[in-house]
Amino acid sequence: GIEVVPNLTFLGKSGIKNVQGISIAYLSRKIKDDSNPYQSQAKKFNAGYYDTTDIDNIINNKDTVSSKGIDILITSEWPQGFDSNLPEKLSYQIKNQSFDGTNLVNSLKPRYHIVGLENFFYKRPAYSNDGKTFITRLIGIAKVPKDNNTQTKQQYIYALQLKGIEGMTEEE
Repeated sequence: GIEVVPNLTFLGKSGIKNVQGISIAYLSRKIKDDSNPYQSQAKKFNAGYYDTTDIDNIINNKDTVSSKGIDILITSEWPQGFDSNLPEKLSYQIKNQSFDGTNLVNSLKPRYHIVGLENFFYKRPAYSNDGKTFITRLIGIAKVPKDNNTQTKQQYIYALQLKGIEGMTEEE
C-alpha cells in the first residue's frame, strides 16, 4: 500500500498496514483456481486473483502492526460459515464465500471485518473468536449503484469512528 496523496492510502492487493493509528489487514480479489480455464486465461493478463502466499504473508506479519490485534480486516470474499450459530439464516444467497476469509478472521481476530463482492448490505451480530480477545463485527458492503434505481439500492458506504487497538486500555 502507498499514500497516494495526504490522507488517501491505496492499500493494494494484500498485506497489513497502519494508517493513522488504525491497523488494517487486507486481501483483495478472489482465490486463484487453476482448474478454472477462464481464470487461467485471465491471469496471463490480469493479476485479479490471490493465492495462499498472500494469506501466509498476512498471517506471518500480523504482529508487525500491533501485538494486541488488528482493527480492521478487509476482504473481497465473505468468510465461509459467517452465519454459523445465528438463529435466523439470511434470505439472500451469498455466493462469494471462502475458507481463506475464515482462516484470516480466526488468525487475526479483527475488531471489524468488512467484506464485499455481493450487492448486499449486512451487519452480522458481533461475536467472539475465542472468548478472550475483542469481539468481531462483520459488515457486508453492497456495490456502488450505476444509476439511481431505488428498488435495488443497498448501503454501499459505512463510516467508522474508532480508536486504534494499540492505544486502547484494557477496560476499553
